[in-house]
Amino acid sequence: MFRALVAVIFFLSGFSTLIYQVVWQRVLTQEVGVDFVSMTFIVTIFMVGLGFGTLIGGRIAERWKKQIPYLYAAMEACIGIFGLCSIPLLRFANGFFATHFSIESIWIDFLINCVVLVFPILIMGMTTPIIVELMKTTLNRVGSIVGFYYGINVLGAAAGALATGIFFIELFGLRNTTVLAGCVNLFISVLFLLFTRVRKVFAGGKSFPIEKPSQQFSFSKAPANLLFASLAFGSVTLGLEMVLFRVTTNYFSPWPPLFSFMLAIFLLMLALGEAFFGAIVDRITPNRIIWLLLALFAGGLISILIVLNIPLLYIHDHLKVEQFSVYNTPYKALGIVALFLSPVFFIAGFFPTVVKIAVKNIENVGSTFAGILFMFTAGNILGSFIVGLILFEYLGTILTLICCCFILALGIIFLANKIPIKQRYFLIGTKAALLILLVLVLPTHYFQQSTGYLRNYFKADVDPIEVIEDREGVTVVVPDKDAYQFRVFWDNSAMAKVTTKVGVNVWSLSQLMIIDPDFRPKRILQIGVGGNQFPYVMKEHDFVEKVTVVELTRAVLEGHKRWGHPEVSAALIQGHPKIEYVVTDGRRFVQKALARHEKYDFIQVGVSNIKQVGTNNIYSIEFLTKLKKLLNPNGYIGVFSYTGLAKMGLELFKTAFLFPSDGNAFNGTLWIYFTDNSLPPDGTTLEISPKLAGFYSASSLEDLKNPISTSTLAPLQVRFYRKSTFFDQFEISTDDNLSYEYRMLKTRRTPENNPEVYLTNQKNAPFEERNYTLHINPNKNDY
Repeated sequence: MFRALVAVIFFLSGFSTLIYQVVWQRVLTQEVGVDFVSMTFIVTIFMVGLGFGTLIGGRIAERWKKQIPYLYAAMEACIGIFGLCSIPLLRFANGFFATHFSIESIWIDFLINCVVLVFPILIMGMTTPIIVELMKTTLNRVGSIVGFYYGINVLGAAAGALATGIFFIELFGLRNTTVLAGCVNLFISVLFLLFTRVRKVFAGGKSFPIEKPSQQFSFSKAPANLLFASLAFGSVTLGLEMVLFRVTTNYFSPWPPLFSFMLAIFLLMLALGEAFFGAIVDRITPNRIIWLLLALFAGGLISILIVLNIPLLYIHDHLKVEQFSVYNTPYKALGIVALFLSPVFFIAGFFPTVVKIAVKNIENVGSTFAGILFMFTAGNILGSFIVGLILFEYLGTILTLICCCFILALGIIFLANKIPIKQRYFLIGTKAALLILLVLVLPTHYFQQSTGYLRNYFKADVDPIEVIEDREGVTVVVPDKDAYQFRVFWDNSAMAKVTTKVGVNVWSLSQLMIIDPDFRPKRILQIGVGGNQFPYVMKEHDFVEKVTVVELTRAVLEGHKRWGHPEVSAALIQGHPKIEYVVTDGRRFVQKALARHEKYDFIQVGVSNIKQVGTNNIYSIEFLTKLKKLLNPNGYIGVFSYTGLAKMGLELFKTAFLFPSDGNAFNGTLWIYFTDNSLPPDGTTLEISPKLAGFYSASSLEDLKNPISTSTLAPLQVRFYRKSTFFDQFEISTDDNLSYEYRMLKTRRTPENNPEVYLTNQKNAPFEERNYTLHINPNKNDY
């Protein structure tokens, strides 16, 4: 009965831990930013906390054996209490620093969040070796116990990650999801405490067998080869995870639950591998353990070779991966993710095997387990930093994978120092042969093996198609008619675009200046560089002093330099006194701009895909409120004209409007504008200067320099929206309820409730159309 209870507790403990990790990471992307470096630091907080927590837990398991049941219950209660208030605490700590200090340092962000989260994560790490200490039996069953119960813990973590990413965040929001996890921890605490007291009564007043104090695991006395091997295996586990995630991600559209989805499969493979190989290691003699490690190495390499030699075209054509999403075919998606993460099953076997080698005395199993787990965790941290920040950038995906396999081979060699010399030579030779096979058989340019097919798939008209690998991921550059589009590998929608033709009219803001004669923006903020046309055109206005462009991905800026319109790219490459480019997360920039008390006359948000990962960082009611605080009193905000965003704008501003299209999407229908200004009534005749008329009528860069004084301009039509029950069907997205990103259940239940519907397509939307007659006054100079 007690073993079954421990299995349930291990499952629930892992379940709640991954709920916290998924939710806290999502919150911190809102507070710190979504760029790759900050996300690496956030994951590191968890690794550091769990690593040192297991070390401390191992010491406690040795010194306070009699109090272990009560200590464990108290620890789970502490985790639960923190979980209940964790989201407000995280937001307060980050918000206070962002609001009161203008310093922009990712290291300070890391320290702030580490201070907030390290205590509960330390306790999470402490619980694992303590419960392992309770479950110890005999030395012959160490591998089985560690493999099974730790595997159960990881299985619970997989379930928590999957449930959180797909269901909990959508159903409950971020804060209530952590409340759920906190209640799980409190339930574990009460359940374990009650069972301990009941067991004590039926056992005649004795709760658990108490052994004599034993010698604790010591790093100074532990064999160096064992420590180095643990470090190597831990680094490869996380490094291989990042490589396989990188490969698998490119077969999916970047929908928000993808990370949780893949993390769950990764943890499931870990759980199965630890349980399976943990049982095997107990059934073989000690002198054969080294050959088990060789078998794990061979199994991992062979599975990698099989997976990465499946042709890309086969995966795309036969498995229909472009249709994979949590909304449509989750079972097919599970299959392809499980296929690509199958090597993890073999890599997982290294942990229980090393623990089996390390444990020499059953009495110190708790501290020994903690020591080995600490080294594995330290390796995890090292692997994630080296792979994510260095190897991907300089070596690419395949060479990084080969490096991971080489380190794995070194780890096995570290453990082979006591086997006979002939067997050692055979071991090294076998691993060398497998590594050579890996190098020869792996496709060197994995993502470029089907560029010809990609050209047909994306309907590109121009050669060549280029595949760019950097630390942010893999991007396909698709030449199109008047642009180069940056896309995720199989995704048919562009995440960024470098235009070779400049559409002048919509980027000059001339329409806004016509209906509001007082609107002559001096300072402008653009979030998302887009086609880079906007800052180039706006610099031609005499009154514009500075255009600040915030772009998350440096590769997009590099793309503008290589493929953009020559004049536009020259302004970017050589620099222009009116244009400032800042490579950072948009939300982080806004927080720091508020701390610096900066103000702008116009803010444009150029993030177009409302369902992609991180969109709610930009398109939430809280962030829109922050943008409003950055505006001067008579300023304007421009966003994409999604219906859901219009509802949000109407909550914060007096006026929301757009300029209907005459068939050309770039004539105004792309944007909806928010302001607190009152604009002229219908039928008003508006006088404009020849120079402003030139901007309004311009169709090329050359036209910007040609004022118009005699031509008759067509009337200007504006569509003003007002609050109505029509907007009730569209939700307001908040930082806590990510209604634009996490909407699987909503999409299945009410597919017509789509926040991406353009307002111009809503014929029954509540609006008032105003038409203005434009008169060019040759004597007017409003510049």
